[in-house]
Amino acid sequence: MVRKKVVDGRRSCRTSAPGAGVDITTDGEGVAAAADRRTVTKSAVLAAAMLLAGAGRAQARPAQARPAQARPQAQPAQAHTAGEVTVRLPAPTGPHRTGVTTLHLVDRSRRDPWEPLPVREVMVTVFYPARTVRGCPVAPQMTEGAAKTLPHVDPLFHKELPTRGVNWAATRTHSHTGAPALPARRPVLLYSPGGGDPRTLGTGLAEELASHGYVVVTMDHPGDASEVEFPHRVKERKKVRTTVFRGDPRKDPALFRSMIDTRIGDTRFVLNQLEAGSRAKPGR
Repeated sequence: MVRKKVVDGRRSCRTSAPGAGVDITTDGEGVAAAADRRTVTKSAVLAAAMLLAGAGRAQARPAQARPAQARPQAQPAQAHTAGEVTVRLPAPTGPHRTGVTTLHLVDRSRRDPWEPLPVREVMVTVFYPARTVRGCPVAPQMTEGAAKTLPHVDPLFHKELPTRGVNWAATRTHSHTGAPALPARRPVLLYSPGGGDPRTLGTGLAEELASHGYVVVTMDHPGDASEVEFPHRVKERKKVRTTVFRGDPRKDPALFRSMIDTRIGDTRFVLNQLEAGSRAKPGR
């Protein structure tokens, strides 16, 4: 069964909570997150544009192109009203405004390698050039649950990160949730973060590339990533899943091999779903 939580391109932008989006299962019926097929090529990777529901169909004004700017620099943190600071992401330099959507992919052909879970779940976020962002809310960099977990976990991997004083949940992206895609054939990049890192750490890079015409698919590797928030909690796991690593996997050959094999499996699964989506018929 395929469960869809996407908005038809003729309606307004999706305004569901971060971490929601499309829940796609792989039990033989493929993927039904349909998009305008004119926006994709036959390449399995480029089929990521199938995630851009409503591309080329929304009734709205064309997005205004932005003039090229200098290469983005790290932005200073802003003071927060509660005495904390809020980090600002660098502004993209490309001519396109960017849209974003999030998917919850469920691979029923694999069990989770790290914990006793019956299926393998992967969270994916897609950044893309938007045709318009009118009426579409700006997305946060992280979900609330992931942001609350970050200061307790990520400093273990990155000593430079503070454990207090930053309101991570307040950081906004420059991308708009559910914005209709700008129709075109585009190169697609699949982003897999470094070991122990969540996909959200690559947000600035993904937005920069999307503003220059790429579709960027960022993916998490749950159990490996420091924290991953799912749309809902299930019996076998919490809503926010944290890393199982308690040391450097590179010092444990068996653990390191499991990590690499899992990442390869996740990558193949995501690519297969994108290819399946490119073959799905609209309205299926």
